[in-house]
Amino acid sequence: MVDDSELKGLLSSTILVFLGSIVASVSGLVERIIIGRFLGPSDYGIISVGITIFTLLSIISIFGLNQGIPRYISRYEETRKKRGVWVSAIAICISISILLVILANFFIQDLSRAFLQSSEYGRVLSVFVVAIPFYSGFRISIAAIRGYEITKYKTYTQDLIYPLGRIAILLALLTLGYELVAAGFAYFASSLLVFVVSLYYANNVFSLFGPAERTTSKLLQFSFPLIVSSIIGILLTRTDTLMVGYFNTPADVGQYSAAYPVAAGLQLVLSSFGFLYLPLASKLDAKGRTNELNQVYQMTTRWIFIISLPALVTFVVIPQKTMVLLWGVEYQPAGVALSILALGFFTNVMVGRNRETLSALGETRHISYANLLAFSVNVLLNIILVPRYSYVGAAVSSLISFTILNIYVFTILFKNFRITPFSKANAKTYAVLIAFVFPIGNLLSLTTESPLFSFLAVLFGSATFTVVLTLVAGLLQPEDKLIIEMIESKIPLSLKTVKDQITE
Repeated sequence: MVDDSELKGLLSSTILVFLGSIVASVSGLVERIIIGRFLGPSDYGIISVGITIFTLLSIISIFGLNQGIPRYISRYEETRKKRGVWVSAIAICISISILLVILANFFIQDLSRAFLQSSEYGRVLSVFVVAIPFYSGFRISIAAIRGYEITKYKTYTQDLIYPLGRIAILLALLTLGYELVAAGFAYFASSLLVFVVSLYYANNVFSLFGPAERTTSKLLQFSFPLIVSSIIGILLTRTDTLMVGYFNTPADVGQYSAAYPVAAGLQLVLSSFGFLYLPLASKLDAKGRTNELNQVYQMTTRWIFIISLPALVTFVVIPQKTMVLLWGVEYQPAGVALSILALGFFTNVMVGRNRETLSALGETRHISYANLLAFSVNVLLNIILVPRYSYVGAAVSSLISFTILNIYVFTILFKNFRITPFSKANAKTYAVLIAFVFPIGNLLSLTTESPLFSFLAVLFGSATFTVVLTLVAGLLQPEDKLIIEMIESKIPLSLKTVKDQITE
């Protein structure tokens, strides 16, 4: 079994990252809701295209280095080598991002015409684009801190300062009457702020100035397959938005972009485990401890599933009420897309940090293959479904694409390394909870017509039943005691009764 101290480090950081991720996810959703409610579906669709272009170009400029940096820093001992990783990465990233800004602004009118049916929104898109170098530099610095297995600075910047700063700036600009360009300026100002702050924090962890042994070739060799994977991966999640805009109207984009971030919230727990999972998995692989890596993978996946299930039940059982509650009556039609997207995102939950596991094992090319396959299927399905079914067709395309991606990665992990998330304990957990929690959620949805009370009843009722069933059905495993003890240390209650339910 993996060393308790290593697991405690992962779990302790996960709690901090989870709390930060809650703030970041809720803030991101609140930001979208503010824009959607303030501007309406059509203008919100325009902003969504701007955010999509910003996200895509940022991923390209990061060049997969956010995975390579922590991998190498966690393996090096000498400070000059660790510093050299960051120096090499920041030079690559800033160079690429500046080039992308120049190219994107040259073609900005064409982008507006292609995805928004008019060239008049080029100025709106351009404001998003100029934020890219600062955002990318910030992500590179946080990746370097990640290599030292320190979580608090990531939480401060990425989960608190960045999203909360965006909201504050957005509200101020909307109040002043800037409307469409407000979101772009908010992204620019907050990206500049967190870039400066991240440099300050990185300098606290390791001095940014001093001897540096550059590792440019190693970084590029490791990261190049990941940039292809990252680009295709972000296209997999963002192509839908662009294709709905290409084939339909900004209002349809607005409906889809309202459902998408709500469904994506199902990955909150999944992403929380990811910040330190890659460095830990990489260390276990470097020491040849593959069996222990598999145990950590299975345990974290089981807990990710258990914690995420109540949200899935809520989004599938009462999707229209959820959209009305969060976005308003104008967005009720997007409820169908929400339920479909939720199932798609939950396929990621069921297999846990599978792509990070492949990355830790050095099999980055298979991540590229998986994303390329899923992206190809997604584009084909979008071309077929979006013109006829609009954003509902886009949601179906995402569901099928996510499923194919995860089947591919699962196959490679199992075939090449005998690593799988589906241990007997996990399979039992999935079967029992799905079979019983969904009917309970459906019954709870019938108790009231109020969107607010229905949402609260289904979410918290399903969560309570999930906890009780997990204990009564004996779904906890011996290794879960460590997690229970970690939770116990954070709350003023004894969980001895819970631990007693675990059979050795």
